[in-house]
Amino acid sequence: MHLIWENLIPNLIQFWTADFKELDHQGQGYVIEPRVWNEIGAATAACKISIPSAFGAPVPNIATQRGQMTSEMYSNWTLFIAPFVLHGRFKNEVYYKHFMNLVHLLKLCLSLETSWQDLDSIEQGFETWVSDYERLYYQNNPARLSACPLTIHALLHVAWGIRVAGPVWTYWAFPMERHCNSLLPAIGSRRHPYASIAAFVSASAQLDQIRLRYDLHQALCLTPEEKMYTETLIHDSYPLYKLCPPRRMEIIPPLILGKIYAALATRFGVTKGIVQAVLQLDQPVSQYGNAFRLENGDCMVAADLVNTREDTRDASYIKYVQLVDKFARQRNRRPEFVPVVFYGQLKRIIILQIPASVELDQESPSTAILVVVDSLKTIKQGNLDYSVKQGPLEVVDLSTVKCVVGRVNDRGRWGIVDRNESAAITLD
Repeated sequence: MHLIWENLIPNLIQFWTADFKELDHQGQGYVIEPRVWNEIGAATAACKISIPSAFGAPVPNIATQRGQMTSEMYSNWTLFIAPFVLHGRFKNEVYYKHFMNLVHLLKLCLSLETSWQDLDSIEQGFETWVSDYERLYYQNNPARLSACPLTIHALLHVAWGIRVAGPVWTYWAFPMERHCNSLLPAIGSRRHPYASIAAFVSASAQLDQIRLRYDLHQALCLTPEEKMYTETLIHDSYPLYKLCPPRRMEIIPPLILGKIYAALATRFGVTKGIVQAVLQLDQPVSQYGNAFRLENGDCMVAADLVNTREDTRDASYIKYVQLVDKFARQRNRRPEFVPVVFYGQLKRIIILQIPASVELDQESPSTAILVVVDSLKTIKQGNLDYSVKQGPLEVVDLSTVKCVVGRVNDRGRWGIVDRNESAAITLD
């Protein structure tokens, strides 16, 4: 944590703003003009609304409020926001590429699983990155020796640390910040704050020992019970998802209704007319406004059913994976389906009861949970995804929805922030 987020990244920012120690930054290709840096700061602050709370603490204006930045904020800015807002900002593009190589290495380090091949890539990658850093920032000039603090050399030992201590996500977890935050509510006296903290720490340690010695973890659990709504739904056919209120009984709009019939026709391998004959959807159906991906997944919000405030952090944009025939344009060729990633805004979550039907080859009734998505047409530039325009309204199965995504509005374009981009594409 201290190596990267409290040293390396702040030091790089000081270079880019011509404020690193007392070096001569005149005419250097890494310097970003103050006007441009202020634009970057404004774009960063604007991401507070468009990046969901699942990504962590919102990042303030990095140009004017850097004193408020915490390690977590530097992490979020580096991994999610900076790749977009720094693109095309340097006088010499080599500095942006150098930074993006660092982002790639950090994402490899933070992966939940690290193979031996990944470990070799991390080790060789940091060796190359440090060598390039010396060439670009130190510039082999003894007068610029202060550009090489110990934290630069320490990067060469990150791979060794993973070999002896395991993946860095197990210890790059801000333990000191989390501990300090847990102490703040215990300060009951401004005059004697340390006495309050000491009493809280002692009481917490005593409770921990009692829990361990007498197996009273549940009886002495001080965490408030999670509020359970009567209308919460976890269906046996969708064990990885929990649907939560708001819940409404509404008639499906005609535009969406046609999309649903088309989706079910594809699902059952029949014509749209057969589905319409079997499934009558002219009555109100159950619709949910929130979907939780279980097993430490995200909360995704259906934009049409949930009222939000102006400052609400938007959690309605999602990533979903569909099987697509890669030979769809070749009619005479046998289909071969591959998983493809799509992005869009979640609009509704609809519960449908499918009756037993010979026409649909359904021996018994079943439940289909469908989501309505306002899809996005995206393009990839380098390693970055941008949405270029709204796509068609789509109806897909809930099981295809993987996670919530954020967005960065930079110079009139929306970048897609996908925390799970390095994870393998899987279908549940």
